[in-house]
Formats: sequence, structure tokens, C-alpha cells
Amino acid sequence: MSMDVAIRNRLASVAGINTLIGGGTPRIFPETRAQESTLPCLVYSTNSEETLSALNGAKAWKADMEIVAVATSKAAALGLATAVIAGLDGYAGTNDSTTIMHALHLRSVTAYNAPLAGETTGVFLHTVVFSIMYA
Repeated sequence: MSMDVAIRNRLASVAGINTLIGGGTPRIFPETRAQESTLPCLVYSTNSEETLSALNGAKAWKADMEIVAVATSKAAALGLATAVIAGLDGYAGTNDSTTIMHALHLRSVTAYNAPLAGETTGVFLHTVVFSIMYA
């Protein structure tokens, strides 16, 4: 299992997130969302990743992951991002074969995307960036 899948599974298991994005089939997408997809939703991607090696040969990895809350209003995007922070900041646990040693919230950014070709409305984005150490 990869770190991306482990984090996606963690996000899907947080009740506060599921309440906002669709319970049984949460709308959590890797890299991008389909145009005109149902909102709100989350989109996640890994910005950078590095290997950390100890002198005894043990290895771990550190990644910066971006999770974007996409919604039709600024308040809804912020509410979803707040649920992501509550469910992921400080998280440590094992998901199948991937052990998340820590997930720490680094920063947040808000934005508005005007409608693109073929879309009828723009979307509000609230991006949260996490530092995730895993093995």
C-alpha cells in the first residue's frame, strides 16, 4: 500500500469529512476532479517526497501532501478543510502495510477559481498542506 492510499483511507474514515462529502462513497480524488463533478469534494496530491536513512540502514520517507477542499462557497470549503485538519493533524497509524508515523499540518491557502470552459460556476478552494512521515 502506498502513503497516498493510506492517507485517502484515513480521510474517508473521518466522520466529520464523510458528513460533508457523501458518506458511503466519499468524493476524494487523486490529483484532479472531473469537470462539473458533485461538490464539495477533496483532491489530494503529493508535492514532494524524500527518503530518510538512518546510520543503521533503517529507512523512512517524508512527503509534503496537498489536500484541496473544493466547494461552491468559501464557507463550505473552509468547513471541509477544517474537518481535514481535525482528522489528519497529529495522526499516526497503520493502514495495511503503510505506517504513518506523523501527519503535521504545515499551512493553508484559500483561492477562488473562476468558471472554466464548459462550467457554469466557479469554485472555492481551501488547500491544506501536511508533512507526512511514513514507513
